[in-house]
Amino acid sequence: MRIPPRALVALKLLIGVALLALVLQRVDVSALSGLTLEKPWLTLALALALVVIVLKALRWQSVLRTYFGHRLPYRRSLKVLFIGQAFSLLTPSRAGDFVRAGYVQPAIGLRKALLSVAIGSLMDGVILLSGGGIAIIVFSEVARSLRLSGTHGAVALLLGFLLIVVLALAWNSSPGAKARAILKELLDIMARPLRGRSFLPAGYQWLLTFVCWVLTTLASYASARALGLHVEYLPFALLLMLQSVLLLLPITVLGLGIREGTSYALYPLVGIPRELTVPAVWLATFFLSVVPALIGAGFYLLDGAIRQDIQKQRPRSRTLSEEASPEAGWAGP
Repeated sequence: MRIPPRALVALKLLIGVALLALVLQRVDVSALSGLTLEKPWLTLALALALVVIVLKALRWQSVLRTYFGHRLPYRRSLKVLFIGQAFSLLTPSRAGDFVRAGYVQPAIGLRKALLSVAIGSLMDGVILLSGGGIAIIVFSEVARSLRLSGTHGAVALLLGFLLIVVLALAWNSSPGAKARAILKELLDIMARPLRGRSFLPAGYQWLLTFVCWVLTTLASYASARALGLHVEYLPFALLLMLQSVLLLLPITVLGLGIREGTSYALYPLVGIPRELTVPAVWLATFFLSVVPALIGAGFYLLDGAIRQDIQKQRPRSRTLSEEASPEAGWAGP
């Protein structure tokens, strides 16, 4: 039985609101009175967040040129990426990725357009999983907190077993087989320059991906410092990578509730008081998501040429969504 899309969004929103309420109930808001923000750190966080978008536009431009032979002018790449940020923030289905794919679809075709977005997402995923794995190993406190016994241990083992079974069934299902085929195609596309001994484009894209995530964690670190929190960068960065992996779980809308819950659980491991965990993640989210989205909205409203190009693809939005669905063989970025 397939849940209607609107009902699924409503369910995810309800779960997110419930998780957020649960976290806020445990936060002592009185501790926030008299809190002052340090402007130099705020400025640094804003600058770093914008540089991340600039570098991601360079990566997308390089991906389009290297793997699909399409030369997208950098200014267009940057504007479309900013506009995509706006659509991703304002829609529960991350429509910003479809906006980017739809913009280049007339030039390279629908499937290649989707793959151009997916390649960047795959690179991000590799960096995230690597950082998250290192975080679990480094933070022995996390490992110790998972050592349960008695009834709780039995429940944890049962839930873990059920999760493995569900993932195995999903992986061996028809959508899972199609997803494996898409992943194989992605890896094959990304390996083509290497077969021709052209390592520079791929190395350039991986370098941009790594630098983007370093700057992303630095922006979050600067946001924490703006709140007067003195934390070490490297442990905090690793926790942020682990948190980003958890935010990939598609159980709420735009990570609502999961973002706050993981911050409440993980940030104290690096010395952040629990009452400041939510303000810290909200401030970082403002710089990394809201500010770029506002700039993208401005580009969309002021640049008539790009707006018309994007609006032309609206009749194909259903086709894009169907092509990106697991049933169609593409699980989306």
